[in-house]
Amino acid sequence: AMPILQSMGVHVIDERPYEVRRTDGTPSRIYDFGLAVDEEQRSSGEDLADMKRRFGGAFVAAWHGWCEVDGFNALVLAARLEWRQVAVLRAYAKYLRQIGSASPQGCVEQVPAPHPPATANLAALFTTRFDPALPGAGRDARCHALTSEIVAELDKVGSLDADRILRTFLQLIEATVRTNAFIAANLADGTPHLSFKLDPHRVPGIPKPVPAHEIWVYSPRVEGVHLRFG
Repeated sequence: AMPILQSMGVHVIDERPYEVRRTDGTPSRIYDFGLAVDEEQRSSGEDLADMKRRFGGAFVAAWHGWCEVDGFNALVLAARLEWRQVAVLRAYAKYLRQIGSASPQGCVEQVPAPHPPATANLAALFTTRFDPALPGAGRDARCHALTSEIVAELDKVGSLDADRILRTFLQLIEATVRTNAFIAANLADGTPHLSFKLDPHRVPGIPKPVPAHEIWVYSPRVEGVHLRFG
């Protein structure tokens, strides 16, 4: 439990185990953790009940292996994202590794959380582009407005590396043609596998071969992409 909690940006300040016996006589244990959250790791003015719901859902997902335990989990608190939204950004980061990104994976993981407005809008842009439950009328206008907000936020980023990584996330979302992220099977409990149909010609600096399209498949258990190995 400790690595999961720490990956989500909280400090474990105490732990109290309790031994209980269920009604069928089976012995069991309950572990009560006391947690503290840095102010910069949570959104100001956030509803506590909603934060608990998202945090609990993300912990359960990591506990069952539905999502990975890494620095991206801090976005659940920092950017108010659901764990499945975090999984989308993680999947794009893994694709960057496949196409030879110069940034180590650990560095990429640490970039989004300190920039919650831009990161939240990146997740919102992905949802707006591809969620079929949203009304189609005005979708392009909403995407354009979100993109403008993201670019405005990125212009405020002081680190060149952070600016480059966040802009690459934006480029990858814009280069995505289709995804399975919103099909019913991926919204149910269980290990989701994410597939992205990409237009590689819209990804700056992508190494050859550059096909007309390629499919990137990601889950905590396996990663695969057309024509690339590693």
